[in-house]
Amino acid sequence: MDNVENNADKILAEAIRQSNKIEEDIKKVCKENYLEDKQEKQEMKKKQEQFTKSIKEEIEDDIFTDCNSELISIAVDNYLSNALKYATGEKNITVTLKKDSRGFIFCIYNDFDGEMPSAEIWNIFTRADKARNSTDKSTGMGLPVNKKIFELHNYSYSYKKEKNGI
Repeated sequence: MDNVENNADKILAEAIRQSNKIEEDIKKVCKENYLEDKQEKQEMKKKQEQFTKSIKEEIEDDIFTDCNSELISIAVDNYLSNALKYATGEKNITVTLKKDSRGFIFCIYNDFDGEMPSAEIWNIFTRADKARNSTDKSTGMGLPVNKKIFELHNYSYSYKKEKNGI
């Protein structure tokens, strides 16, 4: 009987030790994940602060147009996202909205010292331009979506190389 109780005590002690080890492992993994998330958030915040400081707005007042504001918001977001992603050098970005004889011109300029992207970037899933690389998380859908949004609104769209940017 003492032998059975002794074995039971050993099994119980081992079960408690294993349970504590599992709990410690879970805490360790949670702490590591928390620290990784915290570090990623800090890095993202730093990048956002860096870009927030480098975005300049040149927007005229009293510009009105008939449009689907949700779709236009998507297009603007796509353009800004690309500008932030592919800006090089000082990473300066300028957003311009001004009146012109046909209505208005909306432009996002960003520093870019790379090769000019091909016209293929307007086609869905195309990642043909040299500005993008295989580690890029781009879907290749942003500019084709913009193209469709602009066509639905009968807006013209383009991109061009200017000074040290695009």
